Amino acid sequence: MDFIYPLFIALLPVALLVYYIFNKDTEKEPVKELWIAFGFGVISLFVSLFFSLPFGELGLYTDEPSTILEAIDASFWSAAIPEEIAKLIMLWLFMRRCKEYDQYMDGIIYAVCISLGFAAIENIMYVFDSEEWMSTGILRALTAVPGHYCFGVLMGYYYSKVEFGHHATVKDKIMVLLAPIITHGIYDALLFVGALYADTELDIIILPIVALFIYFIYKLHKYCSKRISDTLEQDRLDIALRDGGKDK
Repeated sequence: MDFIYPLFIALLPVALLVYYIFNKDTEKEPVKELWIAFGFGVISLFVSLFFSLPFGELGLYTDEPSTILEAIDASFWSAAIPEEIAKLIMLWLFMRRCKEYDQYMDGIIYAVCISLGFAAIENIMYVFDSEEWMSTGILRALTAVPGHYCFGVLMGYYYSKVEFGHHATVKDKIMVLLAPIITHGIYDALLFVGALYADTELDIIILPIVALFIYFIYKLHKYCSKRISDTLEQDRLDIALRDGGKDK
């Protein structure tokens, strides 16, 4: 039964964030669809390997970066780019068969569920692989899992903007993938660069990097909260127009 506690620590933040985004919706999505989207997210982790492994073979990144440039390369080519491409592929496949996708907020909700499905498996792997599983689980509950949540918010926001927006631009279409890749890459880059100096005489450099990381996470969550608020307001306007049309 010892595996129950690490599993609980790994999955609790994921469950809380799924519940949080579910309750944000003005017209709740079927729980069954959330589970299916979550499952697509689990699959996306394995799909990402079809991109990250070839990128590694091409020498686009190294598993053990020793310079800042190598850390940045690893952040994008081993994580941000393959993972967000995989999530977008699974989001597109999911949306093709989802008949419940009829509001702007739905895109955010389903993208977040897919992103958190990815995060759930990744979190389990990290927690069970760590001897200090409790501290690892708590640290990732405060950083990595909310990070994946935010990446999902951005992808879903632009996905719905392109799907339903009458004035979607080329920039909006590009940002469906570019926004989560950039934020994910910056997130990992700050962590990877910090890790370079963790056990060196220059470990004092970690303090400003940690401060920058915290500031980045704060701004990212604030930005995502604004996107959610804007999306909910757009849905409320659409519902009001729809109901007003019915009254007539």
